[in-house]
Formats: sequence, structure tokens, C-alpha cells
Amino acid sequence: MSLHYLGSSACWIKRYFNESGSASLRTLFDGHAALACCRFGLVEVAAAISRRAHHEGIDAACIAAQVELARRDFALFTHVALTENVWALNESLGPRHRMRGADALHLAAAMTLAAQASGQVTMVSSDAELVQAAKSEGLTVLNRV
Repeated sequence: MSLHYLGSSACWIKRYFNESGSASLRTLFDGHAALACCRFGLVEVAAAISRRAHHEGIDAACIAAQVELARRDFALFTHVALTENVWALNESLGPRHRMRGADALHLAAAMTLAAQASGQVTMVSSDAELVQAAKSEGLTVLNRV
């Protein structure tokens, strides 16, 4: 089975707002692809939805509905536990690739999932640094810019 690990909120949030890359990301959801992420991803997405909606003047009820949709989406994902091994890998990836901590955490989670999964794991991101780091670590990558 092929799993698609959704990276930072810069990618996953494209499901809830129309922007560059939204259509291609939605095909993963609409095509019933096997999706994965760690719980921190949900936290990031919920915060990004609230922040962006607030800046765009979207009312609280719409924000709550979008956050609830993100929670329902996440319930269908394969969840990657943030184990001590993931945290240890995260600590080495950030400095090695000079990347933000949250991106390093997603990369560590995707790499851990790839090591445990019976099928291919594809990192899905729209962050150029995360895409490059994932490629250099040997992951297959879908860049959803």
C-alpha cells in the first residue's frame, strides 16, 4: 500500500482554501489516497485555518466548520506517533538540513513511517526546503506548490 505523508500546514491547508496547488492536493483526498501525518500536523492546520480565516475576515462559524473538517480528515489518516525515535531523528534533521523545527519533525515522522511501512511512503509538501530535504533523505516527494 502506498501512503502519502502530508507535510506542514503549507501543504495540507490547501484542502481548505483555494490557492496554488489546491486542486492537485484535493485529488489525493477525492481519490481516497492513503494519507498519513502526526498529530502535530493537525495542530498546525487548525491554527493555520484560524489565522488565515481571521485575516481574510471569515466568520467564526466558518472557521469552526473548516477546523472540524480538518479533524474529520485527520481521523481517516494513518497516525504517526511522535515517539522518542522520531524526536531523536528530528533533532538531527533540523541542523543537517538547516530547516525549521516543525518541518524537521514532519520529515522525521515521514522517514519513520517509511521505515515501518510495507509499501512506499511519499512525502507531500509545498515547502521548498522540506521537499529538498525529503529528497536528500531518499523519500519520494510530491511537491504541491
